[in-house]
Amino acid sequence: MATIRRLVERAQSERPAIAAEADRLAGNFVATVLLLAAVTIGVWGWLDPSQIVPTVVAVLIVACPCALALATPAAVTAATDALMRRGVLIARGHVLESAAQLSDLVFDKTGTLTSGQMALRTVWRVASGWDEERILATAAALEAGSSHPLARAVTAAWAARGEGNKERGRGEKKGEEVVRVEGLTHTVGGGVWGWIEGKRVAIGRPEWVATELGVAAPPLPTEWEAEMGATVVALAREGEWVAWLAFVDQLRPEAKEVLAQLAAAGVRLHLFSGDRAESVAAAARGLPLFQAVGGLTPEEKHERLMGLRGEGRVVGMVGDGVNDAPVLAAAHVGVAMGAGADLARSRADVILLTDDLRGLVLLVKHARRTLAVIRQNLRWSFGYNVAAIPLAMAGWVTPWLAGIGMAASSLLVVINALRLQRVPRWI
Repeated sequence: MATIRRLVERAQSERPAIAAEADRLAGNFVATVLLLAAVTIGVWGWLDPSQIVPTVVAVLIVACPCALALATPAAVTAATDALMRRGVLIARGHVLESAAQLSDLVFDKTGTLTSGQMALRTVWRVASGWDEERILATAAALEAGSSHPLARAVTAAWAARGEGNKERGRGEKKGEEVVRVEGLTHTVGGGVWGWIEGKRVAIGRPEWVATELGVAAPPLPTEWEAEMGATVVALAREGEWVAWLAFVDQLRPEAKEVLAQLAAAGVRLHLFSGDRAESVAAAARGLPLFQAVGGLTPEEKHERLMGLRGEGRVVGMVGDGVNDAPVLAAAHVGVAMGAGADLARSRADVILLTDDLRGLVLLVKHARRTLAVIRQNLRWSFGYNVAAIPLAMAGWVTPWLAGIGMAASSLLVVINALRLQRVPRWI
């Protein structure tokens, strides 16, 4: 909580470019008002010296640049606070302005666009006498004690099969007791094997399984690699190859809708990943991506992002891993997933605390809304002064009325900025 508070305070204290521009205009504005006050003294000294003091005081009060000074920080503070309450932590002051002008957004794949959790997609039976239920029961029994993502996917698939049987009235799920395994042995980077009904049974990398059990691997269904980009695991028993199991890293549930809304908002979307090209192509299928490139090293990701910047694009990057840190730092807006690596979060300008990609839609649209409110405030401030100063110089505005006008203009700017406290549910 202390870290979050420090990040918010830093973001609210840093000044975006539009605030610096407003400060420069305010400085010129003050010099202009002092010049107009001198002109007022000269004119009223010739017309009616008794009106010099009240008229000049009215000019100086009515032209106080409070509204101009409040226009940007009030809006940035309100928007930053509102987004944080929705799980989007702004860590840098320039973010809202940059996000409002975002033209391109680059995604990492695993753990960012996808959940990072493997799921069993297809079981391809090879041996006769083995149905899918028996295959899953055997695989789940072998993997029951493992915390590997693929092992968790197998046990989850078997648990789901059991619940489905229960709902269809086929009896209670018996879990791992369906198959008794003895002498479980884990091989790092290979797989797991154990004794089932007096025979060795193994599950793991196809090459390891074939070597461990001395069984020749049958042809692998080629469409899995080309169309699904799947991770393939083998299940075999002494003397026979039982089945192929294909696993995929699923897209986040909200990913398609989020990307569709970002594309509709005019943002060009890219997928840069270090995963295999086939896996990236499978994940990108059906998504509104401008390009999807796999097999990239962190250096190549950085080079491609800088290429986009070199084209004059305003580029954002969304990532979660240590290898994403250089690219997050190089982007105009770096967005890190809340559950990502510490190094990635430390290099990011925005952190999605809830790990929900819908925060990107909120960020882009609320940033655009914030920039619109800032421009409204600046227009009102200049419009008020352009109208009020000549009236005060003409002697038609008294000092007390000038004070009311100045306070009212500042109050209007703050009230307009406070509208940003409410974040509409765009998704």
